[in-house]
Amino acid sequence: IFSTSPPPVMCARPFTGTVARYDAVTGVRERKLDLYSCAVAAGEGVLWSEGLFGNKRLSTDPGELRILRDVTLPYREPVSVETTRLINRDLAVGYGSVWALGDGIDRRMWRLDRRSGRILATIELPFIPRTVAAGEGGVWVTAPVDDRVLEIDPETNAITATVLTGRGTSGVAAGAGSVWVTSTIDGTVSRIDPGSAEVVDQIDVGGRPREVAVGADGVWVTA
Repeated sequence: IFSTSPPPVMCARPFTGTVARYDAVTGVRERKLDLYSCAVAAGEGVLWSEGLFGNKRLSTDPGELRILRDVTLPYREPVSVETTRLINRDLAVGYGSVWALGDGIDRRMWRLDRRSGRILATIELPFIPRTVAAGEGGVWVTAPVDDRVLEIDPETNAITATVLTGRGTSGVAAGAGSVWVTSTIDGTVSRIDPGSAEVVDQIDVGGRPREVAVGADGVWVTA
């Protein structure tokens, strides 16, 4: 299990942090790497970190955590205050690739080779992105302002569906035959049928659900 730990913005060293590896059974921390990271994603034999200073492929062997690749995603031209990306928002691993999101200024997603980090495709997004998940036949991106989820076909890199979800669309996960989307304002989780790209159930979980994950015989939601 890998986790990120960036510090509060107001601390004395705002651009420090760690990526840590934990034993999935005991929860004991095994290794850590000093690295400012906003998100991590693992799968298909690779581990990637995303932060203010680019995307980095990290080691997955039992030894020390270390950086294997360092990739800086290109900025829009001409570079200006209106076009300069502030942060890479999220990333996911799937379909032989790493899918890296831009932000509200640079509304794009990059498809990277999962091992080398080479850019395979750049996908323009029609809204401000928040979270991305890969699985169940597609790559899924949430839009917190528009309360929607966008589906991208990993075969063509084309947008194939836009699904209306609950208010305050936040996290997304794909697995167990469905796509799961949290709605912070409504306090619900939308279950989407990936075949029809339609919401088939709205689950009231209470509180303000944000992140969601699928695994260990369940769907897990933070609220």
